[in-house]
Amino acid sequence: MGWFDGGHMGFMWIIWLVAIPLVVWGLYSLGKGASGRASLPKPPVPESPEQVLKRRYANGELDRADFEQRLADIRR
Repeated sequence: MGWFDGGHMGFMWIIWLVAIPLVVWGLYSLGKGASGRASLPKPPVPESPEQVLKRRYANGELDRADFEQRLADIRR
């Protein structure tokens, strides 16, 4: 007795119709999940000159007059 004689043939087709899509879906899910975890971090976006001035002003490195003068120089 083999798997492909008699009534077992219909059962095997059902198994393959369910098993193959599950295997494909599983591999896709594993690949998708792994690529999200294993991907390299994106490099930071460099700050614009205005953002640098605003950060320095907020940290107290520049007073208001210096901030406004440098901001005017940048915007020219």
